[in-house]
Amino acid sequence: MHGHEGVTVTGSASVDVEPDIVVADMGVDVRDDDVSTALRAAEAALEEMRAALLSRGVERPDMRTAQTSIWRQDRTDDSGAVVGTTVHVRLGLQVTLRDTATAGELVHAALAAAGPVAQMNGLSFAVSDATSALAQARDAAFDEALAAAQRYAARAGRVLGQVVAVVEEPSGGPVLPRALKAGAEMALASLPVEPGVQAVSASVRVTWSFAG
Repeated sequence: MHGHEGVTVTGSASVDVEPDIVVADMGVDVRDDDVSTALRAAEAALEEMRAALLSRGVERPDMRTAQTSIWRQDRTDDSGAVVGTTVHVRLGLQVTLRDTATAGELVHAALAAAGPVAQMNGLSFAVSDATSALAQARDAAFDEALAAAQRYAARAGRVLGQVVAVVEEPSGGPVLPRALKAGAEMALASLPVEPGVQAVSASVRVTWSFAG
């Protein structure tokens, strides 16, 4: 207790906010016997995906390369003998969409533009500016700690004095809605996007001395 009598209490709180950003994780997956052919096809399909997004108002800084890989897979016959090798080329594209109302339409258009090699790996949601919500959560967390400390002090027949220490503790980060996952076939279907809400959390450990 920092060398004196007192009480230490932890308070936690969260504030629900509606996400205003959708992060789409998509890309293309091309298979061919020849690595150069597969790579050219994948690059062309990804460029079509990128062009579809750009033409619909997505800014280039909101797109970045992700999950890029190339590997070979042997093909075997019924006896297990290797009869050939297939080259897989996977090029990923992570896109930040800043309008949840049109995000589904944009993702759908991008997948359709890339064609049958398109992949949809998932959607996640975020809040562009959680400053206000975090401030509210911090205030509520402190108030919770204060109320608990006052109860403890009263039970001990004491009165709270000054605050000796305030330590913000890790809250585990925001609770994100469950990500939506799908395969390339979603290029042929509607893609509703429901961001729901996420919790911005704060946790604080406060130490008070006892008065008197």
